[in-house]
Amino acid sequence: MTRVGIILIATGRYISFFDPVYKSYEKYFLPGYKKNYFLLTDSEQSFGDNVFTYKIERKGFPGDTLYRYHHFMKIKDDIMDKVDVVYYTDVDMKAVFPVGDEILPNEKQPLIAVAHPGFFLRNRMGTPETRKESLAYISPNEKRPFYVCGGVQGGFVKNYFSASENISNMIDRDGKNNIIAVWHDESYWNRYMVSNLNKFKFMAANYCHPQQTKRFGLGHLQPKILALDKDHEYFRAE
Repeated sequence: MTRVGIILIATGRYISFFDPVYKSYEKYFLPGYKKNYFLLTDSEQSFGDNVFTYKIERKGFPGDTLYRYHHFMKIKDDIMDKVDVVYYTDVDMKAVFPVGDEILPNEKQPLIAVAHPGFFLRNRMGTPETRKESLAYISPNEKRPFYVCGGVQGGFVKNYFSASENISNMIDRDGKNNIIAVWHDESYWNRYMVSNLNKFKFMAANYCHPQQTKRFGLGHLQPKILALDKDHEYFRAE
């Protein structure tokens, strides 16, 4: 059976989200599959037998999100020894409905991306990086089905870590020119997606469904994974 891994990052106050998301994923995310969790954190807490923790230093915003792919590259060998498919999700998520085999990659589509809920039913092109100076730049003429979110993604380990390495390099090269893409890691994920469309399997926005549906109105879609509301200032504070 396919071995499943889930990467989560929780520094500072975000560690409070880990236990709820872990319990919800154990219940609803690919139920029936063995799952290992890879938690990148500055917390001293210990967790279950299937949770592997890795110490990272908090960088604050936007560093904590921008450099996620750099963190992944440091632990990729350990992850590749343990799982076949890996997902990254933001830690402030909660699965509320069974997420089944539909979210698994396949040979033709080895990577998984989720349509951004803010642009799913309107303006599907979203808010990509528009500065040509950035390696995350996406031309208005480039074809793409969606603007995808950064909060839920994954794929076969080899393919996902290849993408992570590519994105890490883009971030570093932009950094040398004092450029940070407009939506940080999400902008680079979209750039990689546009450059590799044939590798992607796309999930609808209910796999990153906002907790408050009034903001986006996703119509009849059944929420599967919720992006939880939170006080950003509180969680980004020391």
